[in-house]
Amino acid sequence: MYDRFDNLIIKYAQKYKVDPAQVKAHIRCESKPPFNPNSIGSIGEKGLMQLRECTAKDMGFDEHKEDLLDPETNIHYGAKYIGWLYGQLGLNQRDNVIAAYNWGIGNVWDRKPMPWRVRWYVSEVKRYALAYHLGLKLKMAAPNVDATKLLERFVVASKGFVGKGGQVWLSEGEQEYLKILQENALLRLDANYV
Repeated sequence: MYDRFDNLIIKYAQKYKVDPAQVKAHIRCESKPPFNPNSIGSIGEKGLMQLRECTAKDMGFDEHKEDLLDPETNIHYGAKYIGWLYGQLGLNQRDNVIAAYNWGIGNVWDRKPMPWRVRWYVSEVKRYALAYHLGLKLKMAAPNVDATKLLERFVVASKGFVGKGGQVWLSEGEQEYLKILQENALLRLDANYV
């Protein structure tokens, strides 16, 4: 269940030059229940990435030829939208891109104070992106382990908290786990993940 869309996520993340772990994290946080391709939101958002038709149309979606409930179509336009947000806000604006995906780019451009629910969404996407990033590394080292599910459960169970500037703080247990992964050359974290 957790890995069934990975090939599509990787395909479109690479096409639009975005982090596949971030795309997968948006899917985890947007669709209810997680990874449900038939999810429909309260204001008409559709599919895995909970895209609104107007947003998808801005990215080239044709409602007469395509269906936003189709996982490939949804991931295609969701990844394209994330790439577009990076193009508008800058490659070093990860937190603002995540916020804009959920809250709207106009609110980010206007520099409005970010509401708690949006700060929470940013921290959740970052937390799951870390889990999925680690999952890809572990999958390469141990192909028979459902690394994504294991790491998602680990991150959910340990729930760090968000500090100033949206930085995700890791518990001592998480730090120790990451240290073991780093020592075994399974992980090289950059500043975007901590």
